[in-house]
This record gives sequence, C-alpha cells and structure tokens, in this order.
Amino acid sequence: MLNTKTLMCVIPLALGSTTAFAGGMEKTALSTAFLFESGNYAELSFQSSDYDVSSSSGGDVSVIGDLQTTNFALKFDIDDKISFGISRYLQSSIDVNYPSNWVSGTQITVAPGVSIPQAQFLPSADLKIDATAALIKYRFNENFSLTGGVKLSTVRDASLSIPFTGTNVSVAGDSETSYIYGLAYERPEIALRVELIREEEVGFSLTPTGTFANETATGTEASLPTYTSLNVQSGIAPDTLAFFSARRADWASHQVILSHDATTPLTAAISSFSDTTTYSVGIGRKLSDTLSASLAYNWEEGSGPNSGPNSTSSLSITDGYRGISAGIKYTYDNITISGGVNYTQLGDTIVNQNSLAGPVLTNAPFNDNTVTSVGLRIGYHF
Repeated sequence: MLNTKTLMCVIPLALGSTTAFAGGMEKTALSTAFLFESGNYAELSFQSSDYDVSSSSGGDVSVIGDLQTTNFALKFDIDDKISFGISRYLQSSIDVNYPSNWVSGTQITVAPGVSIPQAQFLPSADLKIDATAALIKYRFNENFSLTGGVKLSTVRDASLSIPFTGTNVSVAGDSETSYIYGLAYERPEIALRVELIREEEVGFSLTPTGTFANETATGTEASLPTYTSLNVQSGIAPDTLAFFSARRADWASHQVILSHDATTPLTAAISSFSDTTTYSVGIGRKLSDTLSASLAYNWEEGSGPNSGPNSTSSLSITDGYRGISAGIKYTYDNITISGGVNYTQLGDTIVNQNSLAGPVLTNAPFNDNTVTSVGLRIGYHF
C-alpha cells in the first residue's frame, strides 16, 4: 500500500526552484511549492554559483562572475480554504566582464600610428532584477486549487559598457508589476500534484545616462517574458516520488534595447535572446523517518542567440545546457534542512562582434564551460 504521508515528505530538494543557468537572463524561477506546505510555513534559502565561462581567446578567464543569492518565502493559512504567501528572489541577472587579456597583444590599432589598450574596448554589464511575488491560493476541495497574485519586479541600478560599439550607459532602477495565475490538481492518496502556472510579461522603460553608438543615449528598454510552467509529481512506489517540470519563456520578444535621437535616430537590441523551454525530471526517496534524498536531470534547448551556435552579441555566450542535481533533506520536529549541489555543462557558441575601429571579438569560441552551484534551505512550520 502506498505510504502517502511518507511520500509527501519527499520533495525535489536539489536546488529545485533555482536554475544554475537559464535562457535569456533568468537566474531563479518562481516556485509555488511553499504554498502546498501544511499549516503556516517559512523558508530561507541560500545559493552560491561558481561560473567557469571562458574562451580560449581570452586566456581561459571566466567572463561571467560568480553569483550568491538569498531567497525567502512565507505562507499563512487564513482558513481551511485560503492561504496567503509571499516570496522574494533574484529573478534575472547579467554579470559579464571580459578580462583584459581577451585577445593576443595588448594594443588595438584604431588609426595609423595610434593604438589603444585593448582593455578599454572590452565589454562589461551589470544588470539584476529582483522579484517579490504575493500569492493567494484558494482550495476548492482536496483535489482542486486556484492560485493568483501579483509580482513586483525591480531593476537595480545597472551599467553597461561595450566601448568598441560606442556604448557606455548607466540607468537608475525601476519597478513594475505583472500578474500570476495558475491551477493545481491533487490526489493525496498517491501524492499526485499537477500544477500549471503562468507569469505575465513585464517591461521597463529606463532613463539612461551615457552614450549609445557614440551618441547621447535617450532610452533603455528591458523586459521579462511570459513564463508558463508545468510542475508534476506523483508517488510511484512506497516512499518514492517522481517529479517533472517544464518552463517555457518567449525571450525572443524581450531583448535589451538601447536608442539615441541623433541626426540619424537609432534603436537596436544589444542582446540576442531566443525562446526557451527548460526541463527537469527526477526522483525522490525517503531513506529514514528523518532523512530523504533526490536526484534530478535538468536541460534546456535553444537558450543561445537567434542565429544558433553563432552569436553577434557579447552578452549571449552559451547555447543550452545539461545538468544534474542531487540533494538531501533532514527533518526534525517542525524544522527541515535541505542541501543540494548542481553541476551544469553549458552549450558551446562562437561570438563575433565588431568594433567601430575593427574586429575585437572575432570567432571567439566558448566551449566546455560549466557552472557549479551549492544551496541550503531551512524551512520552519509554525
């Protein structure tokens, strides 16, 4: 006979709500799992990701900086049908800094007899978007529930420098809201839950300071796509749970766009994101009354630039990924402690982006790159 109580304790543990590297610029996917915890519940999670994303053109120094995040979620039962939850997390990020030893030699000739240190031509970008989601879950009966709410997405103060295209801008932060809604079906006797969640797109119009294409920059646009997520879990044997998720995002319609209003106005995208679908499939197993573990395989197709394996943007330097996650969870009374590790291999791509004074990033291969992440989550029922 299926042990429902035991199965419901075995959840995806291995960095289940956080992607090591996803399409576009997403870093953390919205997780609604905390809304299905019993009673009032709070959790705090930490993650550290070590990026090894380099090219032989740049002396094998990582172009993407390491990332540390802290996320939290809180859920209250208002009555036996209605629950309120709030979650805060780092949703998106671009952290790119090309090292000064990118190409051979130390000088770039911009005119006869005139050379400039190549470091002055190399790109850097720092853009982070935090999200705070406020959600209400209404439970019709033990089988069906409806989730709805709003998400406040906040762009921190950001900077972008691509000197060889005459681009050097900074922007002040901004916040915008979007809607979230979804439906879940559950069968507690077999630990089955099927959930479909949709997050509407959100756009930001940011006022820049600096230059774009060697003219005064007048506009900066950034946006987050519409996300559609399917999450499925089910008991498959006593003390054993299988889970699957798929997440679709229309990143191709949500580029980072700059503009200027000079004699010849120009508006152009500086990114080359493409639509993505990410997947995760895994299994969880209860090992004892207090200990459970999980193993998952994660992958994404088509996360690179629109042109396929070749990129014309120095910000788009991977093409899909394959990863594996492992986690373990310890339960003591009303406290749970979960830890996990994720190892991801990033898809190869080749970057070609020319400068106003000639080629700088020419056939720059990004091959055999990886991301290693470790995470810790503490949950408390009260």
